[in-house]
Amino acid sequence: MRQLLPYLPGIVLTGIMILLAGCSNDYPDDWPALERASSGECPDINGSYRITSTSQAQPGIPSLEDTLFRDVIADGQPRFPWEIMTLSGDPRKEIRVKLGLTPETLQTWRLSQLKTGSYAERQIQAMQAPQLRWNGGFARMTDEQYEKNLSLFFAPQEKEHVLKKGIHYICVDDWISGDRLDQNHAPDLNNPRQDRLHGVVRFARDEKKYLVAQSEYKAPRDLTTWCGDICKGITLGTTTAHEWRRWSPAHAAGEVEIKQPWSADFTSDVSLPSGMPDVNAAGRLQEVRAIVTPLLPPQTQLHAVESVGHGVMLTINSKKQSAFAQIIEAIEQSFAFMRNEVRSMQKQPDGTYRMNILLTLKEQLSLTPTGVIEAWLRPLLPTDVELQSVTTNGEGFKLDARVPDNAAIEQLMRNLEHSTQFHSPRVETIFTGAENLRMVVIQFRER
Repeated sequence: MRQLLPYLPGIVLTGIMILLAGCSNDYPDDWPALERASSGECPDINGSYRITSTSQAQPGIPSLEDTLFRDVIADGQPRFPWEIMTLSGDPRKEIRVKLGLTPETLQTWRLSQLKTGSYAERQIQAMQAPQLRWNGGFARMTDEQYEKNLSLFFAPQEKEHVLKKGIHYICVDDWISGDRLDQNHAPDLNNPRQDRLHGVVRFARDEKKYLVAQSEYKAPRDLTTWCGDICKGITLGTTTAHEWRRWSPAHAAGEVEIKQPWSADFTSDVSLPSGMPDVNAAGRLQEVRAIVTPLLPPQTQLHAVESVGHGVMLTINSKKQSAFAQIIEAIEQSFAFMRNEVRSMQKQPDGTYRMNILLTLKEQLSLTPTGVIEAWLRPLLPTDVELQSVTTNGEGFKLDARVPDNAAIEQLMRNLEHSTQFHSPRVETIFTGAENLRMVVIQFRER
């Protein structure tokens, strides 16, 4: 030990020089230069970056847990930590932070759910079918809305947060700066130090669109002089420590499309309503066209309006598939039809889309006088059937007739169904009136 003492001042001086060199504020030589903000402005750090929301840094992906984004990335799920961070907005006011998962991770989660045999699996399988995607309330959704609804069965695809200037960060010297969270729990892990705000972490973007951070904080300056049974050192006060890290640019979570079965072309396998063509519907095609045409958004076209059974089939062309959800909602909001059903959706060779929608028409109230209706009815009456009266109501017309037997009723129903003036006959009641006369009341509609 006595032989070491003459050299101790030199050892101490050399150690201090090495320590000071380790605290350099120099920007890494092999990194692209930083972009510079306009004088007095906040730097632009908008973009998408590959991150990890775990407490441990991943290979090539530093941690964000001690930065101004620490509370944002903590809002995740344990099984699949966030992988993509997209920053947007005007940093002079706020930074919008969107956290997401890569398409590969989302698909891994979904495939795992499809092997569970659970209720979620059955729902997922059903919702993969394009027939369900374009059925009922789902038909009013855009693909993005349907995907979001489907994602309720999976890992959350994304979450958004807003960081406000003056609350979460400030802009100083071409940097966006926030408090640094000191999570150094050493030296005794059984009695760790409490987390504390200590120093700052500044953000900027380099010319290759990497997100760059510089940490600056006070650190103790110690010099170890001897390690025998236990290491001993000399405290030399504190120094300003600097650390550099960066995050590589990435595709935003929503920029890579995952092909879904529900987005495929389809044609309904449900049979169209059977029966004779509805003369009333055929005569109302111009009325339907006049109602539907103003409901169509730009870049869509009403290609055809045809009578099908007791309804009307629309054929609509659109440059964008998303327009169909808007069209279906507009049709329902018009309250002009009893119901609508998407029968098919096809992508055309030229890249446009074509959809067939079957409309069920509301009954058109007749303006024909009951006397004329009665005159049209008489030639349809079977032998020995006596017409007693014809009245009108909200559903069309109603006749009262005296009949000899059930065979006469059946013949009258057939005559009404196959006539050119009437349709949809329905027996309301059969009863025995005065003098044991058999009576029938039939509801029917004018074509």
